[in-house]
Amino acid sequence: MIGSSRRRLPRMYVIAALLLAGILVACTTPANLRARNRGRINQLSIGLVRDEVLALLGTEPQWVCLGGPACILLPMLYLERATNPHRIERAETPDGTELEILFYQTETRKADGAIADNELTPIVLEDGRLVGWGWIFLRQNTERYDIKLD
Repeated sequence: MIGSSRRRLPRMYVIAALLLAGILVACTTPANLRARNRGRINQLSIGLVRDEVLALLGTEPQWVCLGGPACILLPMLYLERATNPHRIERAETPDGTELEILFYQTETRKADGAIADNELTPIVLEDGRLVGWGWIFLRQNTERYDIKLD
């Protein structure tokens, strides 16, 4: 516009602001990730096949903000990529049955930044089908099948 006194923001600032907004929107907090995992685990039903379990619980890594309010000011310093599931273990029973255990973050026992086993919920698949979840169920099955997990 000729004679206009309006100043335009440099394009670089606009792009940077949009990128920052996108990062913040795509982020979650550790508490939100755990709550979402707990809610999705409550929707599981015995007999689901592996792909259905993974579709329900999710497999996409999540950007987790570890810095609380500091994430708004310096998001790149406080972001961590959280995988879902957090860990996968496989075992074979003496009779050849394949067990796969998917571990999802669901609790915080100690706010130390590390994720301990007691902060995870195991999801147990037998020959590709969901047979149960939780630590009590996993312990019962490891004893019944005479297997050892890491």
